Amino acid sequence: MAKSKKSNKGLITGLIVGGAITGVAGMLLGSEENREKTKEMGKKAGNVGLTLIQRILKRNKGEE
Repeated sequence: MAKSKKSNKGLITGLIVGGAITGVAGMLLGSEENREKTKEMGKKAGNVGLTLIQRILKRNKGEE
């Protein structure tokens, strides 16, 4: 019998949506200085997250 494979789609979607909501709330409620810092950190975190998601998707493609 073949092993059933769990999908990571829900986890990935949750991370993306959760990060987006947190970022937007922080920017709306923060001061001008904090908004700029949040914007910079958001860009960095977005790049790291994108790289992570690309690795996961690439690894999953290789397993199929």
